[in-house]
Order: sequence, then C-alpha cells, then structure tokens
Amino acid sequence: MFRLPPSRSLPPPTRLSAPGVASRDGLEGARGAAGVSKPALVELILKVASIVEAHPEIAEIDLNTLMAYPDGYAVVDARMILDRIG
Repeated sequence: MFRLPPSRSLPPPTRLSAPGVASRDGLEGARGAAGVSKPALVELILKVASIVEAHPEIAEIDLNTLMAYPDGYAVVDARMILDRIG
C-alpha cells in the first residue's frame, strides 16, 4: 500500500475495503484457505499510523513480508527510512 493509512474515523470494515487497498479479495480467503483477521490488520495499520504520527522524521515504512493469518499477523521484516534533519 503506497498511501496514507485509512482514516481512523471510518469503521474498521470500511478501512480494509477502501479504494486502493490491495488484495481485498484475498482477505476473505482463496482456493479453500481461511480468510485473515481483519481486526488484526486494522490494528496493525493503526499502530503503524501512530508511529508515523509520533515520529515525523519517518519518511517511509516498509513491512515486507507481512504474513496475515485467521488469528493475527506476523511482520517478517521491517525497514524505516528517515528524513535527514537540517
């Protein structure tokens, strides 16, 4: 996702079905696999948004790979790019 996180004012199901959210259909499950925990993904998005809001020096956050499961998620690797100050 290469955009600002969905608004906190939207109800959680709306956040994950907002335009621009990749793989919406995959969230429901595909080819017999169970869907993922949408509340857990919304929680992750809000946590990342809180970090960015608290630290304006963060220019980018890359969560790659993010593994989503029916009962939660795991971030396998994360990278932050900071803006140079001054």
